[in-house]
Amino acid sequence: VYINGQYMGVHNLREKIDEDFIVGNHGLAAGTFDMIEETDAGHYAETGDFKANNIFLSLTAKDLSNQANYDAVAAQMDINEFTEMVSTEVYSGNNSIGHNLMKWKAKDSGKWKWILMDFDRGFFGANNQMISFYLNEDGWPFRDLMKNTDYKKLFGRKLSDLLFTTFNPTRMIAEIDNHQKLIEAEMPNHIARWAGTHGTGNYSSIYAISSMDYWYSEVEKLRTFAQARPGIILNDLANYGFQAPVAVSVT
Repeated sequence: VYINGQYMGVHNLREKIDEDFIVGNHGLAAGTFDMIEETDAGHYAETGDFKANNIFLSLTAKDLSNQANYDAVAAQMDINEFTEMVSTEVYSGNNSIGHNLMKWKAKDSGKWKWILMDFDRGFFGANNQMISFYLNEDGWPFRDLMKNTDYKKLFGRKLSDLLFTTFNPTRMIAEIDNHQKLIEAEMPNHIARWAGTHGTGNYSSIYAISSMDYWYSEVEKLRTFAQARPGIILNDLANYGFQAPVAVSVT
């Protein structure tokens, strides 16, 4: 990145999650949908109003072990897409979800859908943030859904499938390798640009990358996480009524 000709190093660009995100990615016109951010402290409307959201929350507040209550909730949300999102949060060990839960729905039609956002606090320790961490999050209906036997089976299957495919260590390490190669040649310039500096405010304790050796060691931590995390989460599933993993040989 250069600003007014001044070199600013390597930056990570992310699309802002707001009304324009839905308009640009899902083809809805502005003002035709509700977009609600859920937090532990409550919720607010990024756009639209709370009418449909309040109805939805009243449904999730019921005992979802009752199949009729669960079916009523399932009719109002994209269960499969939500479960893929939760599985992705669980796999990554993301610990920054309480203020990063955003859902949207077209007014008078469609189902609630959630948006994956803000994953810079994932991939820390392979033994961090087990499934229980995500069950304790109040901003989404995961804990309520898990009271339902059919949903629990759905979650276990979906998470397991993703751990063996999308989040398979071989695939994930190849992705990490590819992303490393994209910026590796530029990193010495980035390190030189920000040498001796650190963050401000809430990030005042964060210092600039000190050397290429340090950067390589941090990238290697991502590979270590990717290698270990699937097995740890598969074992954690045994705490929720699933069979422990077994070794299978295919010849």
